[in-house]
Amino acid sequence: MNSQKPTNIPHWEFIHNIATHLALLPKVQKLESKGRASVALIFCYELVANLDEYIINNFGKSYEDLNNIERVSLFSRLLESTNKTGKLLFIERATVEGDRFSGQIGYPGGKQDKGENDFETAVRETREEIGWDLGDKKEFCYLGELDDIRTTTGVINQGTGMIISPQVFLKLGGFGSKYKFDISSGEVNTINFIDLGAILEFVEDPDYFVPKSPLGKLFSGERKREKNAKDVKIEFGPEKMVIQLVGNHLTNPRKKKVVDETPNSIYKGFSWALKKLVGSYYYYCLPLKIDTRYPDLHIPRKGFKRNINMDSDLEDFDYFISEVNGKKMGKFASSSHIYLWGLSLTMLNNVIDYSLVPPSITAYKNGTVFPPKTPILIGKGYTGILGHWPLLDQKRWFDVNYFLLTAQNSKLFGFGGSPSTRKPLNLKNYGMGYENYYRLLAAGVVGGVATRSAAIYYITKLSLKFVKSLL
Repeated sequence: MNSQKPTNIPHWEFIHNIATHLALLPKVQKLESKGRASVALIFCYELVANLDEYIINNFGKSYEDLNNIERVSLFSRLLESTNKTGKLLFIERATVEGDRFSGQIGYPGGKQDKGENDFETAVRETREEIGWDLGDKKEFCYLGELDDIRTTTGVINQGTGMIISPQVFLKLGGFGSKYKFDISSGEVNTINFIDLGAILEFVEDPDYFVPKSPLGKLFSGERKREKNAKDVKIEFGPEKMVIQLVGNHLTNPRKKKVVDETPNSIYKGFSWALKKLVGSYYYYCLPLKIDTRYPDLHIPRKGFKRNINMDSDLEDFDYFISEVNGKKMGKFASSSHIYLWGLSLTMLNNVIDYSLVPPSITAYKNGTVFPPKTPILIGKGYTGILGHWPLLDQKRWFDVNYFLLTAQNSKLFGFGGSPSTRKPLNLKNYGMGYENYYRLLAAGVVGGVATRSAAIYYITKLSLKFVKSLL
């Protein structure tokens, strides 16, 4: 197979490969939890006015009645050799007190109601949040679902997080008509369309990848990233790390939400002492240039105290930090970019894998999937667009960071550093990699503290021995 630059791949081929692999790759067993949620990843590539009529006229039956092979044939017939720009829809969530996801960038979706399946939840939540009916056969077709992802809950409460099911849709109908949205529910601040090319350019950015050699790039790679205008650094205080590790509120373990009930002076003192001792806790966002935004508005900067520090060399980094119609604007969007991280970035990385990486050779031999229309193999350097796991202060905890980066690259724990640990190369992947992060972080911190304690002990012992020898 020949290697291609991702940005040179036609968007129809990108979408065709996603549709083919979602239709034909084997599914894994769904994860179990007390709570489930669904989100909708919506690709927009309008080619016909009425999709339902087109399918019936060409196949003699509706989309729901097509088998997987017929669906692949549909995508080939519709998409092949078209010259359009594909887009992916993201929402900026409204800022809501007590909501851990408020103000963040993600996809339409929410918690599952009793009696619903994952598909029905995604359709209902999308209709409620942005006014689009994904069940409308004239415009939308359902491509399939990515494997479940579990939200992290720390080390103590490991395994009790919400399960999120990413549902993938394609808007092929509605050609020639304008988009109509309804965000009157107040759950969404803005709707943002991102050109697929703006996403794929990060696959070619070697400075954004998880370092292949953590020891070699631990320092030089970080220095280079600090000057890279494409990166947006998110820095938390160390109390955030402690809360995540424990999975509960610091002062009241019965509370799951992080609400500060301690006196302000005590809390500030605790935070100051912890930061001096431990340092900060940080990761990078994926900045995506906005192609179209609804509503198309720009809120000028005003005084607003953020709960995080976002440091970047981006020239255009104006926050939506005011209030519009009583709604606070979020902190992960500027006038030209949205900033993606966490589970939303993980889902985007997974769908990129489905489009760019051929499934395992075993799947081809068994006839499980068709090869892509044009074989795509982007070489050994491919890691996807998933950045590294959150790291600790580089000067204080370089050994712990090395341990985390090595683990992320491994097939045993990794989910991001090596595509061989993920679908479609690894068909048995259950999407559990990021759940290992907090366990590994706790092990790294304990090991780091133990190593430093042992070093201090032996240095002190040798120093005392030396002093005694002089007396």
